[in-house]
Amino acid sequence: MVAGLAWWNKTMHSTMNQTTRDLAEFRQTVAERYVPKDDYKEAMREIREMFHHISSKLDGKADK
Repeated sequence: MVAGLAWWNKTMHSTMNQTTRDLAEFRQTVAERYVPKDDYKEAMREIREMFHHISSKLDGKADK
């Protein structure tokens, strides 16, 4: 019975350590690959402004 509890304790400890390592790796991956929402919104705003500027120039040329 004691051997069974020791085995169970060792298994649970190993599993928790692996889960902790996996979580740390996941956090690192997310930090490297994904853009924060505010940064994305700002970049998209700038792109929309550039398209609007280009569109305005094209409209001006079409009117001539």
